[in-house]
Amino acid sequence: GPYGLAIAPEGYTGIIETTEHGGYPLLDHLHQILGGPVVWTPGIDGAAVLSLRGGDFLMDVGQDISMGYLAHDADSITLYLEESLTFRVLERDAVVVLSS
Repeated sequence: GPYGLAIAPEGYTGIIETTEHGGYPLLDHLHQILGGPVVWTPGIDGAAVLSLRGGDFLMDVGQDISMGYLAHDADSITLYLEESLTFRVLERDAVVVLSS
């Protein structure tokens, strides 16, 4: 450890709304077990437990960047920036995917 839990919105809601016998919140119990955060992650199906010890993943930032137009009104223009990035898994045991 420590570990973090990335979990889909449905699972996260279930954790937040659940207490164990005696009224102890499940979220607090998971924090104690993991030693790290439980993160609401809308881009995932199911969940993943990830090592937080460091050195298991490497982030590669792309060399491409783009700017785009989103919207405007009488007073302002909204633009956005995009850049690609990927995470490389250096130690495959550092992540466990949980599916429902």
